[in-house]
Amino acid sequence: MHRFALLIRKVRRGPILAGLFIFPILPAYGQASHPAPQPLTLEISVNTQAVTAPLPIRVTLHVHNSGAQAIWLYRPVRDAAEAGADMDRPRGGSTLVTRISPLNLPAGAVVNLAAIGKVMKPAKLPHPKLVQLDPGGDFEETLAIRILPALLRGPSGSSGNLPFWGSYRFSVIYGAGYPNGDDLRRDVGVVPWEGGVTSNALEITLAAPPASDRGSVSGSIVNQQSGFVGDAVVSLSAQDGHLLNQMVTNSSGRFSFSSLPPGTYWVTVREEGSTQAGGMYEHATLTADQPETSLKLLLAREDISDAKKLLHKPVLFRVTDSANQPVDGALLDDTWSDGPVMEDLKGRTGAAGVVVMDVLPGSNYVSVKKKGCRSKDERSQVSSDIGVDGFNLIFDCERK
Repeated sequence: MHRFALLIRKVRRGPILAGLFIFPILPAYGQASHPAPQPLTLEISVNTQAVTAPLPIRVTLHVHNSGAQAIWLYRPVRDAAEAGADMDRPRGGSTLVTRISPLNLPAGAVVNLAAIGKVMKPAKLPHPKLVQLDPGGDFEETLAIRILPALLRGPSGSSGNLPFWGSYRFSVIYGAGYPNGDDLRRDVGVVPWEGGVTSNALEITLAAPPASDRGSVSGSIVNQQSGFVGDAVVSLSAQDGHLLNQMVTNSSGRFSFSSLPPGTYWVTVREEGSTQAGGMYEHATLTADQPETSLKLLLAREDISDAKKLLHKPVLFRVTDSANQPVDGALLDDTWSDGPVMEDLKGRTGAAGVVVMDVLPGSNYVSVKKKGCRSKDERSQVSSDIGVDGFNLIFDCERK
C-alpha cells in the first residue's frame, strides 16, 4: 500500500508587522492560531555608506537561526511594495521593507515626500530556492536597493520639491509567509520561517549626481509585430555585471537612464512575469564626446527546448512509511515533459525523510526508489503560484 497526497491548501495571512531585532517577534503573516515564529535575528551591512545617485546601495542580509529547530528560508527576496497584492491574496515568499529617515534636516524644512528604497529585481530569469537553516546556522543574501531621496517643500512662492541630499537612518524589515504554511508544518513536517524581523539601523549619506555625470542611455522596446512593449523590465548594469538601475517601460515602450559617467553599460530587457529565459540585451558605451546613446531593442520570444531556461519552483517532498516514520535514503526521480521539452531530476531524502527539489510547475511524475524495494510511481501537480509546494509520499517497502 502507498498513498500520495497533494498538500496545498489556502490559508489567510495578515500584513507584515515589524518585530524586534532580537526575538520574540510578532507574526507577519498567518492566523493567530499559527505557532510562534522560530527565533531569527537579522543584521545588515552595506557596501558603502556614501551613496551617489542614481547608483544603488548593496545591502547584505545576515540571518541567524537562534532557535533549536531547523527552518527554511525562501529566496530571492522581493520588494514588499511589488508583492503588495500578496497581502490580500497570499502566494508566499520573502519580502523586504526599507525604512529611510532623513537626519539633520535644515531648520523649518518640511518633508513633502518620504525617501523610498526599492529592491531591484533580477535582471534575468529568477531562480527561486529554499535554503535550510539549521540551529545556530547563518545565511547571507545581498540585494541591490535603489534609493530615492526625500523631497522637501520648496521656498515660499516657489513650485516643486527639492531633494534632500544628506544623512539618513537606514534599516529594513525582512518578512515571509506562505498560504499553505500550516499544511507544510503539519503534513510535510517542515518549518518554513514565517514572520517579520527588523534589522539594526545604519547611517548612510545620499549625494546628488556629479555635474560631470551627464551621460544617458535611453530607447524603446518593440516586439516582433513592431508594437511597443509596455511593462517590460529594463535593467542597466555595469560592465562587470553589477546592477546599477532599473525601470519598467511605459505604454510607449520607452525607457531612459540618466546622470551616468562615461563607461560601458549593459541593458537587459525581460518581460514582467515571464516564466522563461530570453528577452534581449545590448551594450552601450558613453564617452565624454558622445555621452548619449539611444537604443531600439527587439523583444523576441524564442522557442524553448532546454528546461533550464524555464522558471522552476522549490518543492518539498517528504517520504514516510504507513506508520508515519521517515524513510531515509529514498531516491526520488522527478520527470516533467511538455512536447519538445523534458526534464529528469533526482534527489535523495535525508534522515527526516525530506528532500527539496526545484521542479517545473505542472504535472510531474515522481518515482520513489530504495535499494531492495519495488519502486512506486505517482503524479504531483505543482502550482504556478509564487512560494513553495509540499507533497507527502507514503512508501512501504515491498521486496523485489
